[in-house]
Amino acid sequence: MSRKATSFYWAVCAAGLAALALGAWYFAISDLSRFLVYLFVAAFASRLKINIPEINGTVSVNFIFILIGIAELNYSETLIIGCTAILTQSLMFRERGFNLMQSMFNVLGAAFAVAGAYYTYNGPLAALVGNSPYLLIMLAACVYFILNTLPVATIISD
Repeated sequence: MSRKATSFYWAVCAAGLAALALGAWYFAISDLSRFLVYLFVAAFASRLKINIPEINGTVSVNFIFILIGIAELNYSETLIIGCTAILTQSLMFRERGFNLMQSMFNVLGAAFAVAGAYYTYNGPLAALVGNSPYLLIMLAACVYFILNTLPVATIISD
């Protein structure tokens, strides 16, 4: 990896660690049984991939459960579900074996993406758009997609 890519790698990891630290600071589980069901289903869904015609690659189903968490759970719960889903996906689809650095980048990058999407839906932007849940979840999905895809695409392009 080039020096720029290495710096970018560590910047993404630092942002993800900051998101995890915030989740740990405000840690709370409001409804344990609902949280565990969402966690289990999201981890299971991470094993599923959808092939999209004309696109070279697949899309993971865990994206849906992360968005459900953003809309229905608190920050800590959503962060745990998102990171667990990405870690499960990372561990399940390794043709070349486990790569700690790549898995760490994926999980911490996802933590940052979940944080950005969560605060897009639940933050001050909600008042600006009139608390429209449909518009907010659409914006949160866009933020999650951009914050989750851009770092991976940047590292791959190096």
